[in-house]
Parts: sequence; C-alpha cells; structure tokens
Amino acid sequence: EQQQQQQEPQEEDEAFKERVTMQLQGLSPDESVKLQNLSRKQRAVCMQVAKDSGLWSSTQGSSLLVLREGPFTEEMRKEIANLPLASGLRLLVSKVGPGLVLLGRMLTDMNGMRMSKACGKCPSCCEELSLPAESPASRSLMDFGEEDGYDVDIFNDQGSDTEIKSAIEAQLADLEVDAMFDYPAGAGQVFRSCVGRVCDNCGYEVSARVEERVVVGNLATAMVKLHTDLSSGTVEFGREISRLQKEAIRREARLKGYAVVEDETGLKVSRMSILVPESEAKRRSIQELSQLSGQVFQRYATGMSGTAPAYMRRNDLLDMVKDGGQELSDAQTEGLKKAYDETLHLQIEVTKASNGLSKQFFKVFLDKAMQEAGWYPGPEILEALHEKAQAQDGFA
Repeated sequence: EQQQQQQEPQEEDEAFKERVTMQLQGLSPDESVKLQNLSRKQRAVCMQVAKDSGLWSSTQGSSLLVLREGPFTEEMRKEIANLPLASGLRLLVSKVGPGLVLLGRMLTDMNGMRMSKACGKCPSCCEELSLPAESPASRSLMDFGEEDGYDVDIFNDQGSDTEIKSAIEAQLADLEVDAMFDYPAGAGQVFRSCVGRVCDNCGYEVSARVEERVVVGNLATAMVKLHTDLSSGTVEFGREISRLQKEAIRREARLKGYAVVEDETGLKVSRMSILVPESEAKRRSIQELSQLSGQVFQRYATGMSGTAPAYMRRNDLLDMVKDGGQELSDAQTEGLKKAYDETLHLQIEVTKASNGLSKQFFKVFLDKAMQEAGWYPGPEILEALHEKAQAQDGFA
C-alpha cells in the first residue's frame, strides 16, 4: 500500500510534465504563454522542459513566462546587440508582450547595456518596437494584462569618453532653437558627464538629475526673451514652459540679480530696485554683495544649537523676509518653507543637528530658496549690512 502511494504522485508528476511539454512545444514562433499558479516543484519542471525545448523562460512571481524564438524575436536580439552608442529601444508590454519585454531585459544584461523602467513619452534617442499586427505573438497579447510586467527602455551608453562625446555631438549638432532632446533615466554617470560637457560647448541647457532622464534643450529664444523684454521691468513665461526652461531661467535670473516669482499663471522675472551709490565701497555688484550671506546669517540667526548660532524657521525666516520689503505670494511662502524643511532634513542626515540651520547649511537654504520660491535676500538687506560693516570699519 505504501509503495502504491509513492507511485501516485510520481504518475501525477509525469502527467504534468507531459501536459506542459505538449503545451510548450505547440508554441508558434514569437508566441509566448504564461503558466500560472505553479508550485516551486512545478515551476522547476516547466523551466527544464522549456530549456530542453530551446525556449526562453523567466519567472514572474508564482508564474512562468515562456517564449519561442521567431523572426521578430531574432530581429530584436540583433537590434539590442547592435544598438549604436547613445541610442536605445523602448519595449512596451501592450505592443510586444511581457514575454518579449522580459527577454529584452535578459538580453540587456547579456550585452552590458542599461535598462530603466519606461515612463512618459519615448526618449528622443529611442525607437519604439511594435509587433506585426498579424503575428502569432501579437495575437497572444490578448491573454495578458497590465499586471504582466512593465515597459522598459534599453540604452547603450558603453564607450570611451571620446566615443560617447562624438556620438552625442552628432545627435545634437542640428538641434533647432526651442527644441529638446532626451535620453533614458538609465544613462550612467560617465554618459551624463559627457552630455554636460557637450552642452557647455554648444550653449545648450541640460538637466541630468540622477535616476531621471537626461534632457537637453536649445533655449536661445527663452534666454533672448529674458534679457530683451526686461527693459520694461518684467517678463512673463506661461505655464506651458518645460521644467528645463524653468531651471535655466531661474539660474540666469539669479546670476543677474533678478527676482523670480512663480504662481498659477507661470513664471515672472523682474529687475530688483537697485540703487547704485557713488562711493567705491557701494559700487559692488549683486554677486559681490551675495558673499555677505555670512553676515545675513549673523544678523538673523537667533537660535542656538549647542554653543553655535542657529537659523530658525518660525522667527528668523519671517524677520528676514519682512526686512526684504517684498510681498510674497502664497506659492513663494510655501516654497520658502519647503526649502527650509528640505535643508534641515539634509543637515540632520549629515550632521545629526536638528535645532535650526547652521551657518554652512544656511547657504544651502539660500540656494534652495532661489530654486523653490525664486527668492533671495534682496540687495536692500545686503546693502544695509554692508553699510553697517563699513561704518564699523570707519569707512562710512
């Protein structure tokens, strides 16, 4: 009786293997199938059957995706292996199926390339692959849903600095005014650095935050508008401008000492009222006066962190804004609070100090305040502090 009980599971295993073998061997070229609700033992059997049958397979939770290579699969393999430098492919589950997407991910690793989860529109350097409408693989897509994997961007950024730089220069050589060009989020740091150097040489703007796609823009029109239209005192950019344009406008405005305000209608840049005194001590540029941020900290930092002064959010920030004499919008106020909180969080991570901002991190806060709220201590504050310093030195 015990021998009979042992034979029954063995017969069940043989029957399962035979059934799976028939199912997988019946796959057409480029067709994939999802085997669901498998035990660990069953999944191992299916993977062995797939391997013995010359099929691609990849686990997905308790399921297994199996794919028979065909003309389209072979074409995709060649395309990934032969991707030009600084170029990529986008594979969408809805257009090529989870089997081919998973295969693409495996091939990417095999070829030493980059892969990132696809988001937003297809990057400029990538080509989107789609199955032929009448292929067996296309018909098999009806069996899959959104839970069957995610879209991916495959990208080739492998090469020497010289090779990468040459490839990027060729892609960006004819970038028209107001045009954008982007690369996937998976691009590595060496590639990102090369993009930055090429953009510096070409006069383009670039946004290359880690783990985000690399965006390049020829923003000549926006920069011309910023400088020529300011003759009237204020220039406005609508809500439709890109994040890259916002970053470039904010940075240029800060360098020139302009004030920037963002609200629901867009971005507004204006000249700050700067009176240029006659004396040599007062003919300083805004850039020079900005170096007095240490004195601004000393003037407004009323808190204490141990034995060192600390700049507090509730009182010190409000006093400094009030002394600036500029009425802030709700968006600017929230931006300043956000800038302070983010800087304090960074300080806590680095130094563990949580009772107000130190002098070092106060400078970080001023940078963030410009980015988040378009606000920076105006020349009125800096000039007053400079006059005070000069008076103490006997020069006033």
